[in-house]
Amino acid sequence: MTFKHPSIAAIMPVRNAANFLKTSLESISANIDYLDEVIIVDDGSTDTSSIILQAWIQDHPKAQLMRTSGVGLVKALNLAISEVQSDFIARFDADDRYDPKRIALQSAAIKPGVVGVFCDYSIFSDSGGKMGFIPSPIFPDETAISLIRSQRTPHPGVIFNVHAARSVGGYRVEDFPAEDLSLWLRLSRDGSLISIPELLLDYRISSKSISSSYSIAMRNKRMQLLDEVGLNAFSLDSAVEKFNSAKNSYLDETHSDVRRIIHLLELRAAVENTKFQSLSSKIAYRAFQESLSHTAIKNMSVFTLQTLYRRFQKKLYLK
Repeated sequence: MTFKHPSIAAIMPVRNAANFLKTSLESISANIDYLDEVIIVDDGSTDTSSIILQAWIQDHPKAQLMRTSGVGLVKALNLAISEVQSDFIARFDADDRYDPKRIALQSAAIKPGVVGVFCDYSIFSDSGGKMGFIPSPIFPDETAISLIRSQRTPHPGVIFNVHAARSVGGYRVEDFPAEDLSLWLRLSRDGSLISIPELLLDYRISSKSISSSYSIAMRNKRMQLLDEVGLNAFSLDSAVEKFNSAKNSYLDETHSDVRRIIHLLELRAAVENTKFQSLSSKIAYRAFQESLSHTAIKNMSVFTLQTLYRRFQKKLYLK
C-alpha cells in the first residue's frame, strides 16, 4: 500500500511582533511550495503587525489572516487549528527564523504512525548573538523520554498530525505556559514522536518572550504535567531495555556522542520514582564515562577527571 503524502498547514500566532515579522514571513515564503495552507492569527496586536500581515497575505493566495481581540496564545492556536483543512500542522513563531528546506525535510520523515516531527535547533539573542545548539532525540522512544526535560522538542519547530491533536484534546488553556509539553505527552500515547537531525530552526531568546516572562510558572507547570500525565510507560520500558542491552541508537547519526549523553541524562531523570529507580546511578555513571570521549576533556589528568566526576555526582544528587 502506497503512503499518501500528507497535506500541511502552517499556523502562526502573532501579537505585537512588527519588529520580527519580516524575517518570519520570509521563512514561510521560502517554504510555501511545501505548504497547502497558511493560517495566521493576529491576536489583538496594537503595533503595525496587522498592516504588515495584510500586505503579505495579499501576495499569498494560500494564506488567510484571522483577527482576535487578544485571547491569548492557547486560544489563538486552537482557533487556527479549528480552521485547518490539512492533515498536518507546521508551527511557526513570529520572532524565529527557519531553514528554507524545513517543511520539505520534515514532511519527508512522516511515516504511518508518526504524529509529530521535531528538528535540531540553534538559539540566538535579540542582538543576533549565537547562544548554543540543541541536538534533537531523533527516535520515538528517545523523543518520548526527552519530554522529561522538554528542551529538545521545540514548539515552534514541530509539525504534528492535526487529527491526532484534535482527538487528544488539542491545546489546553489550563496547561499554559507549558501547553506544548501537555500536547506532546498526550500525543506520545497516540503515535510516534520523532525528530530529524537537521538544523531547521533558529530560536530567539528575548526578554519579552513567553519562555523568559513565564520561566518559573513554566517550570512548575511542567512538573505538574509530568506528575499528572507522565511519560509514555511503553517508551520508558523500551529505553531501559536498550540501556540494559547497551544498545546505542545514535551510532550513525551526526553529533552522535552528544545525543547519546543527553539521552542518558534524560533517562536517568525519567527513571526516578519508578520501578527502574535502582538503575539511576548506573545510567548516570555511563553518561559520565561516555562524556570522557569528548575531545575537550579526554586528555585531562586523572586528578582532574576524579574531581570532575565528584562534581558530576553532586550535580545529579547521587549518593
